[in-house]
Amino acid sequence: MSRSASTALSSAPNANPPVLASLALSLLKSESYHAAALLSSPFVKDRYFFVGADKGTAARASKSLRAARKPAASSDLDNDIEDDEDESAAVFKLFQWQPDTTRGLRDIVECWDPALDGICSEVLYRRWDAETLHAAVKFTSGFRRDGVCGVCVLMDTSGSRSGSAKWTLHNLLATGDYSKFANGWSSSREEAEKAFESSSKDLRSGGFNTGEEDEYWDTYDMIGQNATAAKRGSFLHEESSHGDDDYWNSYG
Repeated sequence: MSRSASTALSSAPNANPPVLASLALSLLKSESYHAAALLSSPFVKDRYFFVGADKGTAARASKSLRAARKPAASSDLDNDIEDDEDESAAVFKLFQWQPDTTRGLRDIVECWDPALDGICSEVLYRRWDAETLHAAVKFTSGFRRDGVCGVCVLMDTSGSRSGSAKWTLHNLLATGDYSKFANGWSSSREEAEKAFESSSKDLRSGGFNTGEEDEYWDTYDMIGQNATAAKRGSFLHEESSHGDDDYWNSYG
């Protein structure tokens, strides 16, 4: 084993993006969703435990019920399997922030073999704002021949701009054009910080928006293009006069 590999394995999982991504994918592959949620960012944790709690409880109850009852007819077993698949797919989607346009993300995770495929050693970094630093780790499955790969997006929750990062699982996505996805990302954390500082100086000096806000929402769009437009609209200055009225009216 090489010295770098030994160092990676000996370090804490949340300090090393490829190790954390590998662990998270292994848990998702085995449908250990609760454990995967514990390795996730606060946003994913909230989504899983508040939105996904009922789904997880239903799935466990369904399995316990089938284990306790007598053997059923083949048609009943087929229906049970389909129900399990639907429940598992619904919980899996809680770890995604955008629709899977490739229709292959879960398939890649299920077919991914850590012993054969491993995790891409290349890690990309991007700071979106003063509080949001992401890392992207690509992973593939040898069974896929269509060029589609998965990307495990991690978020630093250390709260430090200079100290050691604390990586957590934040998003999963699939792309057929990884080079397009990687556009705007940096090969090191230091370069990502410099790129952010440079763009911030341009904005402070009166420069125009570089489109990074649009790109962020386009990348992590949760419910389609209309939702993206709504999110971006909430940041526009001219919308601010209606913001308070809409907020309080929602409680009226």
